[in-house]
Amino acid sequence: MKPDFEHILDECIRRIESGEDLNECLADYPEQATELEPLLNLAQNMYTLSTPNGSEAAALAGQQRMLNKFDGAHAHQVLSPKPTLWESGMIILAQISKTFTSIFSKENIMYRKSFIAVALALAFLFAGTTMTAYASQGSLPGDTLFTVNTTLEDFQINSAWNTADEAEKSIQYADCRIHCRSE
Repeated sequence: MKPDFEHILDECIRRIESGEDLNECLADYPEQATELEPLLNLAQNMYTLSTPNGSEAAALAGQQRMLNKFDGAHAHQVLSPKPTLWESGMIILAQISKTFTSIFSKENIMYRKSFIAVALALAFLFAGTTMTAYASQGSLPGDTLFTVNTTLEDFQINSAWNTADEAEKSIQYADCRIHCRSE
C-alpha cells in the first residue's frame, strides 16, 4: 500500500469508528474508492461484531485443561534425565560444527583462509616446540639444547601437585644427569 493510501484508510476507519457512514468516506476519496470500499466494509463489520460471552463453567473447564497440560509438560520436563557426559559433549561438538560451517561458508572465504593460516602457524609452532623438547632430552651441560632441557625440567618440577612429587622429579632428573655424564 502507498503511504497516502494508508493515511486515507486510517482516517476513514477513525471516521467509521466515530459513527460516520461508509459512503461519506468513499465520497470524499473518489479516486481511491474502489480500493477503500472492501477494506472499510471489513472494518465496519468488525465493529458491529458482538463479543462472545462464554459461561463461567466453560471458562473454568478451559482453565483446568490448560493447567493439566502445563502440569503434564512440567512433570515430563522434571522427570527427563540429564544428558550424559557423552551426550553433552556431542551437543557441544554439534554446536561447534554448526558455528564453523556458518563461519566458513563460501561467502566467508576470507575467514577460512585466515583461519587456515593461523591453524598452520600454530601447528608448526607446536610441532617445532615438541621436536625441540624431545631432542633436548639427552642433552648435557654445554650442549646447545641443554637450556631447553633444564627449562622443561623446571617446568615439570614447578607444575607438580605436591612437594613429594617435586622431590621425586628432582631426584629423577639428578639421577638422569649423573647417569648421562658417566656414559
